[in-house]
Amino acid sequence: MADYLAIGVHLGATTSCVAVSADGNTTIIANDAGDRVTPAMVAFSDTEKNVGLPAKQGLIRNARNTILRAKRVLGKSYSDSVVQEEAAALQCKLIDKDGLPYYEVESNERNIQVSPKEVINMIYKKMLETAQSHCGSSSNHVVLTVPVNFQEKEVSLLREAAEEAGFHILRIINEPVAAALAYGMYNTTVLVYRLGGASHDVTLLSVINGMYKVLATEYDGALGGRNFDEVLLDLLANDFKRQWKIDPLTNKRSKTKLQTSAEQCKNILSTLESANCSVDSLCEGIDFQGQVSRAKFESSCSSLFQRCLGSIEKVLSSANVPKDEVDKVILVGGATRTPKIQQLLKNYFVGKEICRRISPDEVVAYGAAVQASILMGRKEADMITEIETMS
Repeated sequence: MADYLAIGVHLGATTSCVAVSADGNTTIIANDAGDRVTPAMVAFSDTEKNVGLPAKQGLIRNARNTILRAKRVLGKSYSDSVVQEEAAALQCKLIDKDGLPYYEVESNERNIQVSPKEVINMIYKKMLETAQSHCGSSSNHVVLTVPVNFQEKEVSLLREAAEEAGFHILRIINEPVAAALAYGMYNTTVLVYRLGGASHDVTLLSVINGMYKVLATEYDGALGGRNFDEVLLDLLANDFKRQWKIDPLTNKRSKTKLQTSAEQCKNILSTLESANCSVDSLCEGIDFQGQVSRAKFESSCSSLFQRCLGSIEKVLSSANVPKDEVDKVILVGGATRTPKIQQLLKNYFVGKEICRRISPDEVVAYGAAVQASILMGRKEADMITEIETMS
């Protein structure tokens, strides 16, 4: 057992990840299912409450009581456009309670109301349990990460949720800074390119003598991996309609089944040229067999790819930094595994290093654990000592 445990936690809109730094080594900790990334979902039933993978596995049969993307509505009023978008997209109820968004789910044969902060608290508890049980330590010292667009209210609620989960918070830092910390950048200008499950941002950082400074950032809350999932969803749904003259998207259960398959197809297309889709009893008892090529997928996503590049141009323009002065690009978020995204970045930043040695899903948590270790005095003195933080 390590004599100390420095924890880093990244909670995204769709996934969460925990890393620990102990005895000079930083490691991503797998959950009890062996996965290094955990779905940021909570599901309720008559007998139990599931967090992470069990919640996702039961999504098709229990969508009404499964809460996802709680981070997107944290700290917002019910009338906020993001909340209204989520209310329309989710199968669980998102209700107005005193002007704030609350989830209404069924548990123990009664309806209960759950706040976004409470959902996030449950996920943080899972992350703390994962770290402590794996490492055999009761340490709870953590560095948390937040998106670049989070304001004081959201940060405060996130802090409360983590503290109530049992964490002792050392510091809260921006996600792009955490990503750069993971790579130990020094005296360089780095562009952090994040394409997460539900949002997208590009941040330009200057790293000078151990200090990390945000030069400019561009955030798009309407662009993320789920937009690419939706393209695949439409392709698969249209294929089914051509075969059977039935629209599977008009049935909520059928749509959820096809959404799950579309996400799996996207992941397959990151490594293979085509992906097969197989869904038992998709709609009206009909089994579905389909196939999507990477070429067809990329062609259908052309407008999304243009938006991905547009964010880079806006950031460089805001910072008044030519692209030739960017030394490195760091990939953050599972959607950056899309080969077309990586190719676009290579073509745009010719000859520059595209950093992906650390998994884009894990790099933010990794960097947070590195920072936690620094704050606990277990790293070398020449490592980063001051960074731009949210606390």
